[in-house]
Amino acid sequence: MATSILGAPIAAALENEVTAIVSELAAAGVVPRLVALAAGHDPASEVYLGRQAKAAARLGMSYEIRRAAEPTEAAVLAEIDALNADPSVTGVIVQMPLPAGIRSEVVQARLSPEKDVEGVHPANLGALLESAPTVAPCTAAAVVECLLASNIPLRGADVVVVGRSRIVGRPAALLLVEKDATVTLAHSRSRDLAAVTRRADIVVMAVGRAGLLTPDMLRTGAVVIDVGINEVFTDGKRSIVGDALPAIADVCSAFTPVPGGVGPVTVALLWRNAARLAKRRLAR
Repeated sequence: MATSILGAPIAAALENEVTAIVSELAAAGVVPRLVALAAGHDPASEVYLGRQAKAAARLGMSYEIRRAAEPTEAAVLAEIDALNADPSVTGVIVQMPLPAGIRSEVVQARLSPEKDVEGVHPANLGALLESAPTVAPCTAAAVVECLLASNIPLRGADVVVVGRSRIVGRPAALLLVEKDATVTLAHSRSRDLAAVTRRADIVVMAVGRAGLLTPDMLRTGAVVIDVGINEVFTDGKRSIVGDALPAIADVCSAFTPVPGGVGPVTVALLWRNAARLAKRRLAR
């Protein structure tokens, strides 16, 4: 029977690390101050903002929500400029999704790399080529954390990352290479994807296509890290599923469930990034 890699205990361990950093900062008279920048009132985002506020308070961080004057790219960039210039702000979270017409890559590139809690500024993405980047895209880093916490060997492992996005698939591949894995970066248009995934010790799914990975695409005993978050409706009922079919549990040795796997770890890494950025700033 496959082992389910649950995100909650991994996230709890990461939060302990965050608490230790925040305590160290507090001893120096510093409290990390985070600002979540929103450009609309997406219902799901509003729920997430509320959860962020509670988590920040629990971890000893200052947190506030700031809204752009209007849902336009110019207004969002103006807020970004103001936050960059405010020395009291140690980290900024750009709340997604942004309204139509606002280019996320433009907004992310405008943010100061030193305040980029999500690790998606081009400079921070480029720093992934270094051996120990201060921050990394949270979901990509969560892939590695799930594997390390589960004591799954990475050195020399044959890993296939399916998905080539700039903030998940590609960064995950770089982080895994740094752990001495042999990585193949595949995607939905790869020729004979099943042949590629069947040879892997570890398959990371980061495409965003429900049920793309099927049991016959895995070798027996493989490990699956499922990053996919897909909304599906069956008989009028909504559910969240990953990129892998549940039946992979009959073939693989371990897997991350959706929900409850990579997600909680991703959130915890957001807070670790925030604490690390504040600590780096103090050191300067």
